[in-house]
Amino acid sequence: MRSSIEGPITAEELHEAIKRTPVGKTPGPDGFTLKYYKACEKLLSRAWLAAFNGLTEPASHIAPQTLSATITLIPKPDKDHALCANYRPISLLNQDVKLFAKVLALRIANHMRHLIHPNQTGFIPGREGRDNTTLAINLIHAVQRTDTGPTLLLSTDAEKAFDRVHWPFLFQTLQHMGFGPNALRWITALYDSPTARINLNGTLSSPFTIKNGTRQGCPLSPLLFALSLEPLLQAVRANPSIHGICVGRHTYKVAAYADDLLFFVQQPQISLPSLIELLREYGSLSNYKINMSKSEILNISIPAPLSTHIQSTFPFRWCTTSLKYLGVHLTPAVSNLYTTNFVPLLRVLEKDLTRWAIPHITWFGRINVLKMNVLPRVLYLLQTLPIHVPSAFFRSLQSLFIRYVWAGSKPRLSVALLTAPRSRGGLALPHLQRYYQAVHLLRLVEWSLGTSGKQWVALEHELAGRSLTSLPWLLGTAAPTDIPTHLTVSVTLAIWRRLQRLTQLAPWPSPLLPLNHLPAFSPRLLPLTDAALPRHPLPGLYIDGDRPKAPKDVPLTHPDSFLTTFHMHCLITYLRSLAPLEKYTRPLTVFEQVITRKTLPQHGISTMYGVLQNLSPSTPPYVAKWERELRQTFTEEEWSQMFALNYSVFYCYSYTRNGLQAAVTMV
Repeated sequence: MRSSIEGPITAEELHEAIKRTPVGKTPGPDGFTLKYYKACEKLLSRAWLAAFNGLTEPASHIAPQTLSATITLIPKPDKDHALCANYRPISLLNQDVKLFAKVLALRIANHMRHLIHPNQTGFIPGREGRDNTTLAINLIHAVQRTDTGPTLLLSTDAEKAFDRVHWPFLFQTLQHMGFGPNALRWITALYDSPTARINLNGTLSSPFTIKNGTRQGCPLSPLLFALSLEPLLQAVRANPSIHGICVGRHTYKVAAYADDLLFFVQQPQISLPSLIELLREYGSLSNYKINMSKSEILNISIPAPLSTHIQSTFPFRWCTTSLKYLGVHLTPAVSNLYTTNFVPLLRVLEKDLTRWAIPHITWFGRINVLKMNVLPRVLYLLQTLPIHVPSAFFRSLQSLFIRYVWAGSKPRLSVALLTAPRSRGGLALPHLQRYYQAVHLLRLVEWSLGTSGKQWVALEHELAGRSLTSLPWLLGTAAPTDIPTHLTVSVTLAIWRRLQRLTQLAPWPSPLLPLNHLPAFSPRLLPLTDAALPRHPLPGLYIDGDRPKAPKDVPLTHPDSFLTTFHMHCLITYLRSLAPLEKYTRPLTVFEQVITRKTLPQHGISTMYGVLQNLSPSTPPYVAKWERELRQTFTEEEWSQMFALNYSVFYCYSYTRNGLQAAVTMV
């Protein structure tokens, strides 16, 4: 890992950094934008590489003008703007330094999941904030299900955490983690006496030196902060006086999203004093400071006398009904999560859509409002709280959407056409119930990856009492598939059963059926150890089309023995009792192909939503009318090309709207 970070920066890495940096950002003090570096990359590349690769030489440094920044103050809404604390500083760095930091960030990001424990999810590739909230509600459920003693949740508020990072502590942490001399010199060069000036009403202040904190706007800053916080999280995990929630073989003490820390505390009389002392000790070394009066406690199962004692002893704010963490409200009773989070969101959206019902916005524009503003808010809640959401919630949202799009008038297009993807002639209005299903399908994909990487997956495996990797494919067989009622696992499996029964998502039985979990499977039928063979034997290993293979054609230990032949016959007979053999070797569906990749798809929710949208392709009603008018029949592929051309050519929504309305009028 060290050697992959230590090598000289290459032109390919610079090109990748330029490609991955968003265009349109305000430049730093030198005035050069990313477009300048894009246009002049070939001319600048050699000089840029020589300048920044040369920083590994002794006594080399970045010029002070290059490390300078301009700080613009953005007023916080609904605050007293006579106070400096009510302004948000935005730091603008020079683009060449940002590209240098981007190259380092891309190198280090590849190894962050090995350097940082899974309980830190902020800025780590492959980890998300929803991992923390899913873990939290599962732990609350575990505490409610079993009497594990007094339990509370503590959410700490860090005071300007990124701005308070102590540089000597940061560099010593990096050295202790094993970063090599080149990486340390490169990172140190970024913090070698940087300066900044404040732009206030168009006037620049005198430059001043920055002495601590990770630099705002620097692509490397989030990773450096996560690395600097890891010693604290490691100390919490290793401290025997801080008692977390034990489920099976695992103990869960903390979940972190950058500086948003959520502690799972048991035996609070012992754990809280130890935690406070540990935070104080870490703060004295790293300059990290917790605002005790803004940190909050949520009582999960603490009796009243002990609750009164804790409130009078510790300086934390006591939450009465819910604790807000990463934008969601965690409640002591998981049964209240829906009414505490989803019902208020519905009211807020209704008010917002009423306020945004401006007459001059076209119905095309209103669809975009729903996609850009409303959908992210609903989707965030569905992801972070994967609980049962009643159909009434989605019916209410759809009613709001339709009323908003048509401004209270009678709808002129069907909901099916509005929600159909553009590739099939629709308008891609979000179908929220399908997004809800997509969230749970992505959970199935994450289950299939096992327990490495996401703590909530291991926890749900433990709470379900069996491996969830194989469970979805075993439904409908004689294998033990009953699981205790669980607020997230039960919902995901119920949605999966319904989709498997009513759609072609993955018709049962699946070629991914793990045979070794069936009662008719014998250990004698396990294949020989081979990296190319699946760990869980699948039907395709024993079946060829619509007939079973001979034992000698399967890589078995004793293919010619009588017992092997007997157990093979028992297995095939059992499979035939469930379905014809050809069903076990049918081609994989799109969703099954995603499962077999063993990696999370990019943009997972969108991928799953696209799979659901394509399950039952519907032809727009105006297609048949157009074909009759033109006296010509087009294939589905030709219609898809025409739909795509329509949306790529007409940049003005009014042209697209008028064309679609004309097509609908013909029907």
